[in-house]
Amino acid sequence: MKALNFICLFLLSAILLPAQSYIDKKGNTHLWGSCDVSQLKSGDYKDWFKKNYDEFDSKLTSSDGKLFEDIRVKVFIGTWCGDTKYLVPKFVKCWEQMNLSEKNIEIIA
Repeated sequence: MKALNFICLFLLSAILLPAQSYIDKKGNTHLWGSCDVSQLKSGDYKDWFKKNYDEFDSKLTSSDGKLFEDIRVKVFIGTWCGDTKYLVPKFVKCWEQMNLSEKNIEIIA
């Protein structure tokens, strides 16, 4: 029971802490914890973020966003993950083109 309590406490603290970074065995820097879009658009992540953001052509408009104005989204990512690198910039671009607030996106790395 104590082990289960410790694990729950550890996971909860990991989610509530602001984003931190760590360096993996290959020397790559990765985010860990809560972060925001601006952190992905800068630093060690900006190259893959900008490339996939700029290459994506979305046809969404601000009128499309009216359906999602009250929606909050939690996005779980790994800055080492190929799917994250490919899909998250496209999701962010769609969100921005619909003129929705980044405050409604919670990113947990």
